[in-house]
Amino acid sequence: MDIQWDYNNVQIKEGDEWKAAFSCHLGLFEPLMMYFGPTNSPATFQAMMDNIFREEMLQGWLMDYMDDLMIGGRCDNMPKLIERGRCVLQKLYKNYLFVKPDKSVLSHK
Repeated sequence: MDIQWDYNNVQIKEGDEWKAAFSCHLGLFEPLMMYFGPTNSPATFQAMMDNIFREEMLQGWLMDYMDDLMIGGRCDNMPKLIERGRCVLQKLYKNYLFVKPDKSVLSHK
């Protein structure tokens, strides 16, 4: 599964908006959500994803890297894979994260 908007899903802590501020033709802009430019954007997003899916990764059936999620399991146990997929989608929804359907793949090997 591929997550939409990557870093733009990370909210900047209230009071820290000035740290990401930049000047534009309308004046000073203080973003409320993280954007691609700051140095720690990738690490912050990865930490957020690791925190959300900590339990599933400890159980060994989910891997995450940045905006990509991979659900593992035996392909002869489809009900279990469907249950895991539903669990991941529910957690994504709860955390206001969404999947790019056209970039998500169901495959087996």
